[in-house]
Amino acid sequence: MQKFNRRTLLRDSSLAGASLLLPQTAHGRREPRSVRTISIFHTTDLHGHIRPTQTYGGIANVGGLARCAAQIRKWRKSNPHSLLVDIGDVYQGTAVGWMTRGRLMIDLFNKLQYDAWVLGNHEFDWGPEVVLDAVSRSTMPVLTGNLKIEGKQAGTLDDPAHPLSRIAPHTVKTVGGFRIGLIGLTTPGLPYWLRPELLMGYEVTDPVATLRASLRYLREEAKVDAVVVCGHMGLREVDDFANPVRALLELEGGPDVYLAGHTHRDHPSQFENKTLYTQADYFGIHCGRVDLSF
Repeated sequence: MQKFNRRTLLRDSSLAGASLLLPQTAHGRREPRSVRTISIFHTTDLHGHIRPTQTYGGIANVGGLARCAAQIRKWRKSNPHSLLVDIGDVYQGTAVGWMTRGRLMIDLFNKLQYDAWVLGNHEFDWGPEVVLDAVSRSTMPVLTGNLKIEGKQAGTLDDPAHPLSRIAPHTVKTVGGFRIGLIGLTTPGLPYWLRPELLMGYEVTDPVATLRASLRYLREEAKVDAVVVCGHMGLREVDDFANPVRALLELEGGPDVYLAGHTHRDHPSQFENKTLYTQADYFGIHCGRVDLSF
């Protein structure tokens, strides 16, 4: 399997101010003559931005989910064998996000047919009722493995009718004849930033242990062809309490791809211990694409 990464800067009325293609070959294998490419499109840290916004450096008229949607539609036409995921911090950060309590963003995710989204730390800023509403409203899986919900690890609630039972540590999607495992992780910094009442019913657990268990299940039992981590944590020079990404990627038999969020970085693809790592900026300023070729 080969891994490729593309990220598109969304500026002005067209799709590209810049486009980056960084081909890399896993394990030194040559590309076969006949391949099937599975594309994974990813957004992160949208923070309720639907219309164009500006960068932290003051560059105006960039990003927004609307432009991401236009780019995603074009990509889907070029390759129907695709998945679409968001890496968290979906709705907090704009007036429209606040006025709709996140519902508009989730409705747009439903309309765009996202395949999964991850709970970021800012999903909890408005309390557990808003999280419950977002999860209930979502027509797609909501991913995070390293949270306990009402005392039970995500994905293990006794009552399958409980709306929070839809929060899962991982999901498997069959695309183009291949099984792709998606794992969700949330930054363990949650309790350091939020008042206890905002996290009522939730408890953060160790993301490293969570990832180890999900990798084992997906590879040994679910028999997936590739594992993609959707992690609301970003790579630092040295791991910190909120971003233990290096520890995650040092696990033996780690994931094939790590799609990052949380740190609001435009991070070109690089290999860390044989895992392709990439991050698609913030506010929809970049829309990310990873191609897996089998």
